[in-house]
Amino acid sequence: MARKNILDSLVTKGVITLDDIGSVKAEARKVGISVEEALYQRGIDENAVLEAKSEILGIPERRLLG
Repeated sequence: MARKNILDSLVTKGVITLDDIGSVKAEARKVGISVEEALYQRGIDENAVLEAKSEILGIPERRLLG
């Protein structure tokens, strides 16, 4: 079974579309930034990315406020 990544998780959650995956990856490569940073630049909420990472890694998410 293929390992799920952040983009796949965000598609499953309805945060981005399948069409967005290719353009996010291309943008990240073109500009020389991480996929995560490209998502933030597109206005994707940091909490959505945190939840996706937490799910993929199997580590409970923790938010530190203050």
